[in-house]
Amino acid sequence: MSQSCLMAFWVLLALFMQERSSLPSEVELARLVDLSAQRLGLRITYEPRQLSGSFMVRGSEALDDAALWSLTNELLVQKGLTTIATGADGGLAVVQISEAARLARPTTVWSLDSVDVEGGLQTPSEAGFVALLYDIEHTQADVLISATQPLLSGGGSITRLGDSDTLIIADLRSWVTQVVRLLRKLDVR
Repeated sequence: MSQSCLMAFWVLLALFMQERSSLPSEVELARLVDLSAQRLGLRITYEPRQLSGSFMVRGSEALDDAALWSLTNELLVQKGLTTIATGADGGLAVVQISEAARLARPTTVWSLDSVDVEGGLQTPSEAGFVALLYDIEHTQADVLISATQPLLSGGGSITRLGDSDTLIIADLRSWVTQVVRLLRKLDVR
């Protein structure tokens, strides 16, 4: 084993043993995904060539699990990648953002966490890209779609499920959060 591989092993081992992680100044994306999976107890599948390359990490503060996962998702997005739920078993897969809307399975189990001012989208999985079903109560689907479409990222979509009063919203988690907030304000009597 080369000295650099041995050093990387010891750094990662030390990070796994801590409640908070201090990352080295340069981190390989694959190792960051592996660290996140270990720390959060996630099963993440990916093609090794998808996660080639490394990133410079500025800042010396230690990261808790939520901050580590947030950083991992941000860096994946910079590479044009994201994570989607692979099924009921809680597994995640790294996919191209351009394919995520097609591959993500919509969920009916979600809520907006209102514990803090920002409030985040809560779903059964920790996927970076989510698809959810929103049941319209009062407003016409076309009105809601045209009003929220501009809030979506380039890889996101909002569509009506057939002729029903259900919308499918698929995008990066933070974008979906904003769309759902607006839908709730617009979908009133």
